[in-house]
Amino acid sequence: MNIVLSGSMTAKYLAAVILAFSALNVVADDESIVYQKECLGCHVGSTSNSDVTGPPLGGLADKYILRQLKAFKHGWRGAGHPAARTMSDAVASYSDEELKDISHWASSIKSDKHFDYLLGKGRDGYQLYGDKCKGCHDSVIGRYMTGSPKISYLDTDYIIRQLHFFDEGFRNFDQPTKHQLKMQTVVKSLTDDELEVLTRFIANASLDKYENLDD
Repeated sequence: MNIVLSGSMTAKYLAAVILAFSALNVVADDESIVYQKECLGCHVGSTSNSDVTGPPLGGLADKYILRQLKAFKHGWRGAGHPAARTMSDAVASYSDEELKDISHWASSIKSDKHFDYLLGKGRDGYQLYGDKCKGCHDSVIGRYMTGSPKISYLDTDYIIRQLHFFDEGFRNFDQPTKHQLKMQTVVKSLTDDELEVLTRFIANASLDKYENLDD
């Protein structure tokens, strides 16, 4: 059946369509606002903030963020640590589809680099980083094969904190993948002196703390 619209009816129809699309945009914006209020209290986009416990969200792949959100929701990551419980509580009520939306939104946040291992070239810890970390975190192929995050967009204080969590058993996994097990094994294989050297190297290769580099 063909429907013929008069000029006035056409105008009303177009107005209704425009309003409908406007409503959809409002919903999308409202959801974004909700995510910002829920997430950016503890996470920041491109600005380092020593008062927050979470990493900057921009620069992380949406698949990686989604994997972490699901791990927190189901208690697979960091069970027993207060920060992990805070995250678990924060995402507990979200559906898997909502977590996908959050991860997509979070990954799209514009971010700056915080860490560049090349700043520490030739310094104590550079070779250790190359042997233990570079292959999985600074190589496109390595990240593809292991699902590891590109840590150049993570604040160095956060990177160091996670290394200690792995060492102390707080970055545990209820159902670890072979790559998560590898990360645990690599950190556990470090001596106390090596861990100190590695964390100092990472701190000195921070783009946010360039003044900390030795002369």
